[in-house]
Amino acid sequence: GLLGPRAPVPGMAFAGTVAAAGQGAPFAPGARVFGMAPHGAHAERLRLPAGAAVAAIPDGLGFEAAAATPFGALAGLAFARDVARLRPGERVLIDGAAGGVGVWLVQIARRLGAEVTAVASDAALAEKLGAHHVHPRGAGPVAPPPGGFDAVRLAAAVPQAPLLIEVTDVAHPVPEGALAARRVGDLGAARVLGLVVISA
Repeated sequence: GLLGPRAPVPGMAFAGTVAAAGQGAPFAPGARVFGMAPHGAHAERLRLPAGAAVAAIPDGLGFEAAAATPFGALAGLAFARDVARLRPGERVLIDGAAGGVGVWLVQIARRLGAEVTAVASDAALAEKLGAHHVHPRGAGPVAPPPGGFDAVRLAAAVPQAPLLIEVTDVAHPVPEGALAARRVGDLGAARVLGLVVISA
């Protein structure tokens, strides 16, 4: 905001133990939970309304790992299911497949039946997560399959990882809430997801 923080409590993802629960609440005191609180989660205590995005922490998962899950998982799901609208048999290129969103997107795309090509700084991780084809970051351009990719997820370009793909033209208006939706001429992709940084 102009005179101070727009959101006084930063962050959205959280994990912790239920201290108190109202009547009809889905979790009892003492339950280990995690989720999203869009109006600030980085606090010692949170008060959440009924119907908030909260789930039980699976056994064997610590608070830190649980708190790191919601953003990447939900972003990956939104990209794959809602923006790319991946269908079984479609081919997707996921740049940044070892990152916070990419690790989830690889798994979700596989679950939706897509053939996944991953570009990752940790190629072994991308392979372990289920990518059909893995391209180590910095190994040069990705050769598209015959017919190109059906969807592409681009990570933000950084100096150590120059832009992988040149965006040539806009296929249709960017949907509300999507970071980018453009046509990639060289790869023949109909749908491009993620932050696109075009170098000069």
